[in-house]
Amino acid sequence: ALAEAKASQKAAARKAKELAAAVNAHKADIDRGISKLKRLTAAREAATAASATAGAADVDAEMDAASARAQEEAALVEVKAAKRAYRAAFEALRDAKTEAKHLA
Repeated sequence: ALAEAKASQKAAARKAKELAAAVNAHKADIDRGISKLKRLTAAREAATAASATAGAADVDAEMDAASARAQEEAALVEVKAAKRAYRAAFEALRDAKTEAKHLA
C-alpha cells in the first residue's frame, strides 16, 4: 500500500510538472501573439493613414488598409484562443497540484 501511494504521488508530481510546462508554453504563445498583434496594429495604422492621404481614388491603398485590418483581427482571435488555452492549462495545473498535495 505504501509503494502504491508513493507511485501515485510520483505520478501526480510528474503530471503537475508536465502541466507547468504546458502553462509556460501557452504563456509564450500569448506573448508571441501580442507582439504580432502590435506589429499588425502599427501596419494597419500606417495603411489607414496612407489610404486617407491617397484619397478615395486610390483603390490599392484602400485594399491594403482592409487587408491590414483583417490580419489584425485574425491575430486578435489567435491571442484570445491562446489565453483560453492558458487558463485551461493553468486550472488543470492547479487541480494536479491539489491532487499531489492530498496524496502527500
